[in-house]
Amino acid sequence: MDFIIRLCRITILKSKFKAVKDPDDDIVVNTAYDGKAAYIVSGDKEVLELKQFGGIRAVKASEMLRLIEGSMV
Repeated sequence: MDFIIRLCRITILKSKFKAVKDPDDDIVVNTAYDGKAAYIVSGDKEVLELKQFGGIRAVKASEMLRLIEGSMV
């Protein structure tokens, strides 16, 4: 957990996209967009159905782990 916390940064939400039906999910998408994230890691069906938004890929945690493991080789 310490490793993840060291990599985190605060992002001020500016965007107001309506990317999915649930406003709670839109907050996640907008924060990722404003924070210039490469990935959204989620188990939420609606977020994962986006597949990609503004150049940000939506992936399950298991896929993210595979991507991380693949980059360490």
